[in-house]
Amino acid sequence: MKKLIALPFVLTIIVSAAGQNGTPPVFNARQWGAVADNAAHVNRAIIRSVELNLDDRLSRIWPDTPMLVHTRGLYLDGYGAVFTLEMNTASDGVGLMSTILTPQMKVQVKQKKIERMPQLQKALEQALVDVAASLDPVPLDEQVVIEVDLLRYTWEDGAGYPAELLVQGTRRKLLDVKRANGAGLDAAIRVTERR
Repeated sequence: MKKLIALPFVLTIIVSAAGQNGTPPVFNARQWGAVADNAAHVNRAIIRSVELNLDDRLSRIWPDTPMLVHTRGLYLDGYGAVFTLEMNTASDGVGLMSTILTPQMKVQVKQKKIERMPQLQKALEQALVDVAASLDPVPLDEQVVIEVDLLRYTWEDGAGYPAELLVQGTRRKLLDVKRANGAGLDAAIRVTERR
């Protein structure tokens, strides 16, 4: 089944063709098929495979903090692949056996979250490189993005660490990093923190 591409791209083709001799363009089915075939075909199975891989990988970063990670991804034609998830980098320890959270425990949770940010960023950067290598249908000049919303408890003030961490790069540059065994990672990836 042929996938329709973005309307602005189609309109650009029509306007360009019309401007060549001043007459309205005429396209036959074969020409439209060629345009549709040039669009990347990133099917849901490929995206789902990356989602599961990221869930597994990121849920095991800190063995002392069990995490439920639910990555969601999509492919945006002409932009790239975007994966988003929510995670909490430290547990407050409140549960059935311990229902009281002391001020000292709150300070410890916050300190743990601050200390874990560099480790999380490094894990996301490596994951981004590996994800880019698994997305063969995504064109080389399109983006691969992983966005993490860092969950906070209602009692947290959030000072000292971001609410959102975003890592991204073009697939071409990320594959170059993979081939170079990690060399050039800092230049290939843009990291954005939002408070």
